[in-house]
Order: sequence, then structure tokens, then C-alpha cells
Amino acid sequence: QLTDLQWLPDLTTIEAITDKNALASEEEELRRLLDRAQTDTARDLVKTRLAEARHRLDSWDQIAAIEEEAADAEQRTREIDTWETLQAELEPLSKAMDFRMGVSLLEAKQASFETAAGRQHFADQLYLWKTADAFVEHLFAEMPGMRSSLNRIDGELLTGEITLANRKTVGLRLSSREVTLPLDQLAPAGLVNIANQLIEETRDSNLFYQRQEELVIFAYLADLSNIVNSHASALSRENRPFRKRWARLQTFQNPLAHQSPHG
Repeated sequence: QLTDLQWLPDLTTIEAITDKNALASEEEELRRLLDRAQTDTARDLVKTRLAEARHRLDSWDQIAAIEEEAADAEQRTREIDTWETLQAELEPLSKAMDFRMGVSLLEAKQASFETAAGRQHFADQLYLWKTADAFVEHLFAEMPGMRSSLNRIDGELLTGEITLANRKTVGLRLSSREVTLPLDQLAPAGLVNIANQLIEETRDSNLFYQRQEELVIFAYLADLSNIVNSHASALSRENRPFRKRWARLQTFQNPLAHQSPHG
């Protein structure tokens, strides 16, 4: 009992502690004192102080969580606004198949996405645009020398030998003449048909799945829903990494806009 009387008067009043770290340290000290207490009176007093300390720490944690949620909600609202502006800027680039410029545009806005949902959405969109850009790069590297058909966006079908393919134009040698077609005048579906020809000739399984994934993402950004649905379903069955990415992308077209700022 004498030992208890020596340290009991030195107990700090919980209400007097205004710093969270100091209160956490006090809680640890009270647990040590509880083990040392020799009388029921001392133990009851320490238990009361422990309960007060825990309640106060929990209250501070709740307040911090509310403040963090409020700040997070404000940031998500800003991210939604940023993404809506980005969508308007990305749409014409998608139609022009200028995915490289889209990647640059996205990367310039990366710092605008700070919440967990915002960062994930940004990462997903950057993946889409980089993959579609890879589709264009790989396709144009393999197209020259092929004999195939190209569809213009006005509906005209041109068949001949592809003599040139780059990010601005595609050259085609017809039976009677050679033509150079601006990339934005070509129908994306025609490029997918050519890519399918090349993919079917691919013998390396890893490269086969990679090119299939590039095709699906290109079609997704080009709004070729029938091609997306048929190819994505087949690829999801055979390619687990793609299946996981694709499932997340399909959860919401724009997950930021589907989440209430309040949780």
C-alpha cells in the first residue's frame, strides 16, 4: 500500500493532456502502473484513467477521420472536375487515333489525382492510352508490304498493297494508282481487321496475348463495341492478368463520378 501511495499522487489528469502522442505514452505508462498496483483502490483508479485515455484517443481518431474524409471529398470533387475536362480534350484525340498525344496529356495531369480512387482511375486510363498507342506503333511497323483492304470513314473500300504506314498517313498501291490516306480518314475497324490477320500469324503465345490485348484496348477507345465484346470475352478466359484489369475497368466507366464525395 505504501508503494501505491508513492506514485498515485503523480498521476496526470487525462483532460490536461492535449497532445495525442503524449496521451498515447501516458496510456502505456498507465498499463505498466496497473501491473505494479498492489491494492484494489489503486487498480480501480488506474483502470479509470486508462478508460479515460482510451476514450479520448478514440475521440481524437474519429475527429481526424472525419477531417480526412472531408478533405478527401473535396479532393475527389476536384478530381472529377479535372477528369471531365480531360475527357473533353481526349475525345478528339481518340477519334484521330492520336494516342501518343493522349498519353502526354494524361501524364501532364497526374499530380491532380491524389485520392486512392483518383490514382487508380488515372493509372487505368494511362494504361488504356499507352496500350492503344502500342497497338498503333506495332501495327504500322508490320503493315508495309501486306496486301489488304482499308476502309475510309466515308465508306469507300480500297484494296491493294500497303506501301507506307505511320502515325499520319497510310500509303496504298492500287491496281491503277497509288494513294496516300491521312490516318484520321481511315475507319478504325479496318485497322482492327488488318491487326487480326497479323495476330493469327503470331506463333509466340506471349506476343499473341499482348497483341490481342492491344487490339481490345484500341477498339475500346475507338468505340468499336462489337469487336471489344467478342475479343475481350475470349481474351479474359485465357489471360488472367488481362481479366483482372478488364474487370476493374468495367466496374465503372468513370469510377470517380460514381463515388459520392461522402463515401
